[in-house]
Amino acid sequence: MKRNKVKSKRKTKTEKFIWFRRGLSISVLIALLIIIIILLVGGIRWSKDQFFKSNPKFEIQYIDFEGNKLRENRYREDLSEVGVTNGANLFSFSFKDIEKEINSLEYVENVIIERDLPNALRIKVIEREAIASIIINKRVKYIDNYGYVFSVNTSSSQNLPIIYGFNETSNSQKRLLDDEVKLALSVIEICKNNDFLYKNFKIKRIDINKRDYFFVTLSNDIVIELPKTNIKKKLQDACSTMIIAKGRGQKINKLKYRKDKFIAD
Repeated sequence: MKRNKVKSKRKTKTEKFIWFRRGLSISVLIALLIIIIILLVGGIRWSKDQFFKSNPKFEIQYIDFEGNKLRENRYREDLSEVGVTNGANLFSFSFKDIEKEINSLEYVENVIIERDLPNALRIKVIEREAIASIIINKRVKYIDNYGYVFSVNTSSSQNLPIIYGFNETSNSQKRLLDDEVKLALSVIEICKNNDFLYKNFKIKRIDINKRDYFFVTLSNDIVIELPKTNIKKKLQDACSTMIIAKGRGQKINKLKYRKDKFIAD
């Protein structure tokens, strides 16, 4: 019995020793694997620095800009802030840094960057298109069809429709989600994208309010009470009414919507 107990203890000690050796071997292998990975990553970084970042073949000789030429110098100044200039290495900066710098401008929608090896960088800046100006806290701002607000007129037109009547105490909003503003923008977009309305219905001003219609002032100073439902049809009806009245030689100051039709006043 005693011999069996001794043998059992020896066997247990032997098994523990075997498991210890296995654990130690696995730990050593893991440590070696980590060291190899670190060396491999370091080698890749060194190679990148050696063959890309430190290679004079990849020095920027030309920065091709595509976008609004009026603000090209501004964008080039922003690029220089993150080290993107002629003579800089194409791989010495991060695209994320460029995107962050340019996208911080409120009127920029997107930036597309591309390396054109060996020595050129191509940058395309897509700006938000202003479709109207809007009065906020007695200041003129510009707004695109998605409701984004900015301080620069990015439209080629200097005679954008003006949206009046928006009451807001804060200037911090980048995008307006007000229902009245959305409807006013949809009116402008419909007129912009419809050939019939684009030619005959030039909006100068839209007064938004909490009523069931807008006051829309045209470039010829005709004021229209425009209902806020079925807007596209109402716009076409109003435009047709004006054209018919003009053909009759009738002078119009205002169009009122009464009993499902527009009446010239």
